[in-house]
Amino acid sequence: GMLHAVNPVGVVAFVAASGLSIAMYFGLFGEGLQPYSPVAAAVIAFVLTPLTAVVTQGRYYLRRTDDGIDEPLLDGDGNPSAVTFDCHVCHQPYERPDLAACVAHEAVVCSLCLSTDKSGEHVLPAVA
Repeated sequence: GMLHAVNPVGVVAFVAASGLSIAMYFGLFGEGLQPYSPVAAAVIAFVLTPLTAVVTQGRYYLRRTDDGIDEPLLDGDGNPSAVTFDCHVCHQPYERPDLAACVAHEAVVCSLCLSTDKSGEHVLPAVA
């Protein structure tokens, strides 16, 4: 799909906040800071998320910028397009923003079927 399998911004914030908070909880930074481990976890995650986003310069936000469908994503007023397509996997109707082009077939696939596609058959290749 459009997203990377791992979001480094979220992973870095989560791992750092969890690790430091657990270390604080078990007294590695002294008994005085031990009661503040939950607050530290929230503050660390809150600070590291935008900091990591700035450091990575948004390179890992989207895997691709185009979903391969010719129909515009937004209508003339800037709202998501209400045009519906049928997913070729589950055959259910979906609005344009919930779909991506299928690489294996000349059709569209919904985000649910795309996320449950274990073989990777329907995933568009990443754009460099």
